[in-house]
Amino acid sequence: MKVFSELAKPDERTLRFTSMGLSLGGMLHQDDALAFQRSQIADAVLTEAVPADLRNSFERLRDKHSSRAPAPAGEWT
Repeated sequence: MKVFSELAKPDERTLRFTSMGLSLGGMLHQDDALAFQRSQIADAVLTEAVPADLRNSFERLRDKHSSRAPAPAGEWT
């Protein structure tokens, strides 16, 4: 079982995605990676055809993703 510090640490793969695409030669600092990922989903707009329950789940996950701290255990259910 992983300890909280391991769960809160960003995956190296996410640190390699930059505004220029996948970087094989380096990684973003975790704060820069978080800012980049937030910017990618901040303005996403779901079409009206998306059902309300899915729309609500998307908004909840977008809010969670935008939060710096990971969700407490059990909050994702």
